[in-house]
Amino acid sequence: MGILDVDGMLAAMDPRQFDEWIASYKLDPFDDDWQRTAVLASEIRNLRQYMVAQMSAMAGHKSDLNLSTPLDFLPGDAGKQAKRAVKQQRHTLTAKQSEARAKQRWG
Repeated sequence: MGILDVDGMLAAMDPRQFDEWIASYKLDPFDDDWQRTAVLASEIRNLRQYMVAQMSAMAGHKSDLNLSTPLDFLPGDAGKQAKRAVKQQRHTLTAKQSEARAKQRWG
């Protein structure tokens, strides 16, 4: 589904149609459906985890919040690859922050 000749599509589209297309995208971006589903699934699970923790606290029990991210719900290798990328980005950011702190201390 979709148009293979993007240049042809743009040539056939008048400016009003293009503006409507952009406005529609801003209201509802057409991205990966798995990603959207993963966000929703993680929000539902985290809400449930929060509710269980609240009920446990009211009963005098301790319950750890084991929150999830959308990456936990992506199928196949997509979630694993994304988690590795996030871990690498965190590592890089931590290293840069440490370097910046050292420069502040030692000039």
